[in-house]
Amino acid sequence: MSFLVEPLDLEKRVEQLERRLETLLNSAAPTPIEPSQISPTLSLMISSSGDAQNLGVLSQLHTEDVEFLRNNGAFGSLGEDALKAIHMKGRLVTYPPGSCLFQIGEKCEQIYAVKSGVIEIQRPGEDGKLKAAAYLGPGDILGEMGVFSAAVHRSTARVPEEAQVLVLSSQAFSEVMLLVPSLALRMCRALARRLENVVVNLEGIEAHHKQLEGNLRFFDLSTILQSLVTNEDRTGTLSIHSRGGRVVAEISIDRGKLISTRFGVLLGSEAFYQLFQEDWPNHSFSFREQIKEDPEAELDWRHLPGTTLLLEATRLSDECRHLKESTFADRSRVFYCATHELLWTDAPTLSIAREIWSRLEAGPTLGEILESLPRCHYSILSVMAEMLRARLIC
Repeated sequence: MSFLVEPLDLEKRVEQLERRLETLLNSAAPTPIEPSQISPTLSLMISSSGDAQNLGVLSQLHTEDVEFLRNNGAFGSLGEDALKAIHMKGRLVTYPPGSCLFQIGEKCEQIYAVKSGVIEIQRPGEDGKLKAAAYLGPGDILGEMGVFSAAVHRSTARVPEEAQVLVLSSQAFSEVMLLVPSLALRMCRALARRLENVVVNLEGIEAHHKQLEGNLRFFDLSTILQSLVTNEDRTGTLSIHSRGGRVVAEISIDRGKLISTRFGVLLGSEAFYQLFQEDWPNHSFSFREQIKEDPEAELDWRHLPGTTLLLEATRLSDECRHLKESTFADRSRVFYCATHELLWTDAPTLSIAREIWSRLEAGPTLGEILESLPRCHYSILSVMAEMLRARLIC
């Protein structure tokens, strides 16, 4: 279920958020402290923050420590002093795999800025079970809408793999806006603009990732792709890396549509389907918003919706798994031609049948056939299964 925001006047929404901001700001009660030997601008900003114990921390912060905050639309245009003040007010927390930042129904009391790792946003499906709806990466912020509206979380934010997150309480965020007055108006107007155009199905979190990365031991490939293709604004390349970091497969996405795939010697649709017929326990993935032109690897059915291709890939993967567990359970089994010539009438699969037939003269094992043919495993095994039924091979 998604929640649609009724169209209201932009100025009215700004006023509503400004009132909420005023309430938050009034709850902060800063007291003067002595300036530290740091940037004059920052010293002036924190002179009324009441955080004398953090002055030493501020003096130790470097540009690279706050660089991840520049990737966010609300914070990105702020100066380095302001970013350091924001960092000072928060707690940098390392979340282990499987932990949650927050869960559905919990009160929105904190804002989260992702520094490293990936956050999986989960929402209930039609069956009531939690399902991945989006992924957020470095620079993305969660929970800001809930803090402003004093709402409860309508989603769960799970950490599939270790992640570092800067956590700011609502009180700390109020103090940040006192330190950086321009941030209050910027946040107010940014949230009002967002309300004009988005469906609030992730508590106002807009998944505008600059990049995503993670380990496929914790992520499901089909879920990652579904998250990318259901967003028409997403354009880039999803890469799969070996344990050593070598790129073994690439999938190009243009405005939410699957365009091309390359996986080893496989190209196009065969490569795409094979991705779902593999196990990826020791591989990682990354998504970059930079598309790679690869005409040679274009998908045959790239005009179809990405979700349709994903459903077909999942279906073929299930059938392939059944064939491997039954008829073709032994990869060391040797196959031979059972007739003098190939009698094959199915035109769509004729080329695959001929490729298989040409290799059987050497008496290869099943494993050798699968590795030598530039086809996905399902294409090969489904044709070989029919050849066995027709007694063309043995």
